[in-house]
Amino acid sequence: MKQATHPTVKPFEFFKPGTFTAVNGQTYTFDAAAVREMVDSYRPEFSDAPLVVGHPKLTSPRFGRAEKLFVNDKGVAMCEAGGLVAESAEMVNKGMY
Repeated sequence: MKQATHPTVKPFEFFKPGTFTAVNGQTYTFDAAAVREMVDSYRPEFSDAPLVVGHPKLTSPRFGRAEKLFVNDKGVAMCEAGGLVAESAEMVNKGMY
């Protein structure tokens, strides 16, 4: 029996320490400890984070999920994707996103 393969993409950055301005104009600052806490508290078995393109809706259309989060040596939050739609993985791997 042939084993199914799943498309993959390399881990990608999704958040880093800094000060950000929300759409309402309020600023928020996240230091390295806050980024680490966010990553460490992620529990995909409870509720996984969907991967969406842009922000058409918070959870759809869903192109995959955040499988694993980690902080790299520069303090940047990184994501390993899982459950990817083949077409979306291909577009990411081609550098379209």
